[in-house]
Amino acid sequence: MKKELKSIIVTPTWNKLELLKPFLGALLQQKDQDFGVIVVDNGSEDGTREFLVEFANENTGFPVWVLFLKENAGFALPNNLGITFATEFLDSQYIILLNNDTIPSPDFTEILHKKAESYLGGSDKKNLDIDKKLFPFLSRQSQWRIGSFTPLVENFFARGRVDAAGIKISPDGNAINRGVGEKIHQYKREKEVFGPSGSAALHLKKALLDVALTPQKIAALKGWEKIDFQKEKIWSVSLRDFKQLRDKSAAGYQYMPVKEFFCSRYFAYFEDVDLAWRLRLRHWGSVYIPEAKILHYHSATAKSYSPFKSFYVHRNQYFNIIRDFPGAYLWVGFWNAFKRYFLLLKSLKYRRGPAAQVAKNASKGKVFYITIKGWGSVLANLTGLWKERSEIQSSRLIDTKEFTEIIDCLRFRATLAKMIFETHDFLRGQMKNGEAGRDHVG
Repeated sequence: MKKELKSIIVTPTWNKLELLKPFLGALLQQKDQDFGVIVVDNGSEDGTREFLVEFANENTGFPVWVLFLKENAGFALPNNLGITFATEFLDSQYIILLNNDTIPSPDFTEILHKKAESYLGGSDKKNLDIDKKLFPFLSRQSQWRIGSFTPLVENFFARGRVDAAGIKISPDGNAINRGVGEKIHQYKREKEVFGPSGSAALHLKKALLDVALTPQKIAALKGWEKIDFQKEKIWSVSLRDFKQLRDKSAAGYQYMPVKEFFCSRYFAYFEDVDLAWRLRLRHWGSVYIPEAKILHYHSATAKSYSPFKSFYVHRNQYFNIIRDFPGAYLWVGFWNAFKRYFLLLKSLKYRRGPAAQVAKNASKGKVFYITIKGWGSVLANLTGLWKERSEIQSSRLIDTKEFTEIIDCLRFRATLAKMIFETHDFLRGQMKNGEAGRDHVG
């Protein structure tokens, strides 16, 4: 096995073995297999764990490492565990993050690797200067650097429709997938985007390490001092608080502080937006690569328009404001967030948009309960959020003027009308196919 790999692919999973199998099968079909794979299992109980042990031991292509957690730790923390393992013990230039409910095309890694090399040191590097309209910030090469590449994510249930072509942001801390529901042929041009969606992205390892925050958890594994990390494929991992290291039961383990690439406080949703913001605050941008295509079972791991998903989306937009917005823009973010409530009430009245769909699936009372519960959680997390804000803001490189330029950039900004009043027909196909089952995260 090669000691140095071009990329390490990290994916968390929780149950949904029927999705994991085609995902790993698609990786086996990649034309460019200069990568390794880390799968972090969130305590699956559907045969996933047994399958992963067999797959890791029998796979003859790329190397595979499996990290088993005892219980569901959400999306952010398992990703952090996999990325930390990759950056600590494995050699690669890139980290590719993929959801377990995606199917990359056979040339997915080949295109991403070639484009990354071209933009970072080859002929495409000139394009940043040639068309500043397509690269509004990355064309300022004295300051800005490419930190990630964003593939074209197609919705599995509506072929020919975009699931994500990057992220679009809102001044209230919210965000939406760029191009969601629109036809793919409208998104054929390479250009700068705010950042990649969490379902699929290639990140430069050095960019991720540059924005990694203080570890909140520590991973405990037994017997590290006698094990070759590149050869050992199966790991059982327990996540602990640092104060637990004082327990006598902790004896006999070796420990790995889990760096905060995604914010584990989010549990699920918008942690990709927060990461994109933190990269932007440190002058790291993202380039959209439409040739790198991947299918996504939209919300197959978490039911669309469910109270579960709505709670985290609503709450975490305030996490984004508190953590990522500079002081001079903090009140503006909250003011915009409060204005959103009036539009949401209007959407409920006219039965249009995501909030109306949640009310239809549950009830209007549930929508108001989600709002109150979200604010309660924000207040409960405020002390921790403020500490994290201090770390993020003290290390940011952009000033308030440049922050304002980013958030006002038409290329990056989502319209409130689209975010509040639109739902997408392709989700109806998902419902008909019976994929919108109980809530999952992984």
